Amino acid sequence: MKLLHFITKIYLQKSSCFLAMLFIFNSYNSNAQLLFSNGGSITINAGAQLSIKGASTFGAGSTITNNGLIDQTGNFTNNSGSNLFGVSAGTVDLNGGIQQINGTSTTTFNNLELNGTGNKSIAILTETGGNGSGILDLNNRILELNSNTLVIKNPLPTGISRTTGFIHSETDPVAGYGTVSWLTGNIVAASNYQIPFGNAVTGDFLPVIFNFTTNGIGVAGKIDVSTYPTNTLAIPNNRPLPTGLPVLTNFTGVENAANTIDRFWVMEASGFSTLPTSNIQLTYRESEWSSGTNTIIEPTLVPQRHDLSVWSPPLAGSINTTTNTMLINAVNVYNSIWTLAGNASPLPVELINFDANPVDNKEVLCSWVTASEINNDFFTLERSRNGINFEHVGTVDGAGNSNVTLSYSFTDKNPYPGISYYRLRQTDFDGETSNSPIVAVRIETIEPVFTIFPNPTTGDVYVISENTSSSAVRLYIYDSAGRHVYEKLIQSNEVVQMNLHAFARGIYTVKIASPEKTQMAKLVLQ
Repeated sequence: MKLLHFITKIYLQKSSCFLAMLFIFNSYNSNAQLLFSNGGSITINAGAQLSIKGASTFGAGSTITNNGLIDQTGNFTNNSGSNLFGVSAGTVDLNGGIQQINGTSTTTFNNLELNGTGNKSIAILTETGGNGSGILDLNNRILELNSNTLVIKNPLPTGISRTTGFIHSETDPVAGYGTVSWLTGNIVAASNYQIPFGNAVTGDFLPVIFNFTTNGIGVAGKIDVSTYPTNTLAIPNNRPLPTGLPVLTNFTGVENAANTIDRFWVMEASGFSTLPTSNIQLTYRESEWSSGTNTIIEPTLVPQRHDLSVWSPPLAGSINTTTNTMLINAVNVYNSIWTLAGNASPLPVELINFDANPVDNKEVLCSWVTASEINNDFFTLERSRNGINFEHVGTVDGAGNSNVTLSYSFTDKNPYPGISYYRLRQTDFDGETSNSPIVAVRIETIEPVFTIFPNPTTGDVYVISENTSSSAVRLYIYDSAGRHVYEKLIQSNEVVQMNLHAFARGIYTVKIASPEKTQMAKLVLQ
């Protein structure tokens, strides 16, 4: 104790620097900065307290076995090269004004309490619950993540507690998400996990709550969540979009920002062999649906999830416009991007694929898969000789509403010879339609096949010749009196543009001749 008294006297006069030594504290009070450099270790016994009235820095090789309490009013800096505390069971109380946890090494706190007067923040990945049972107690303070990850290692719902404090995650993908990663492990049904998000600028409390209704199996199971608001005044608003979401459009391809609230949630559940099912409650601010260029009718909001490929159909949910909360029922797929949109213009459910392939060079099998469907009345198969003018081939009933993967097919038994084009038109119950991408199909033929478009025309005409047996065919044009007015040699599978503006208006005959066959068609020049 004489040594400690001696050090205390020096410390009160100047900031302390502890060098590569071992200290065992029953109690110690520092009235200035604590610098622990060149290695060494501290042991704080159960019931003991180390008070640091200022900042602390722990240099390379430092370790702390904390079974008591560290009470600190300044920044906490860990440059030790380790998690500093190991799995010791004590508490660190940040009890000053504005304070930050930083350094070059991730610190693993067991119990971390936030008190004092100012906001606290992390400048590096930070862990709490180090021995598996410790608690992050926010009390009445705000913890700002600053685009960093906060790991909760206590697997129980009690891993985070609060009075009025919350976690500020509000950084967008440009700056980097601020994420809470909860290492839940196996989840027990009927447990409730609350991630107490909030907005430090407005003071709004915006928790994300998971009410698990079935068990989640996986000792490595974890749930990552971040959230951020978007710009209501941007044109379009809802920007910046989450990483992996290129556009925000409705079923018809029109920008849908005005019908989508200005907040996104990014989630990921991993490490589970069996994912748990939960009811999720999301909270948004009043201004996120009512401000800027939004045209949202709040009671019509429905939740939707994007898996970085397609949007899910609107999920079963219940909105409370008084508390600005959305309860989403029976969720067992969590990844990746979530938001709320008006059900009059939901975010689109895209086809997983649409394909068309020849069968025995006689038929064309069209097949497609939907990830989900919303108000889908029927599908129409269409084909075209030129990729511009399409005609009806057949109709297939849709599923109406579905949130499971469905497969469809239709066979065109009389396809065009040569190259033709297929597309799928989807029609809703209210008559709204959308088209799939166009797919080209080739039916091999030894006879010359040609397509003329547009027809009628005002002067510019395109001719496509297809012939697998001849290298070239000859094209002739005759006027209504039978006079030969145009001639051209066309290579097989060539697209030829003809300028007929100098020709008189009327009806012409186009003839294509090859050694195998001669074909003729009418051309109307308007």
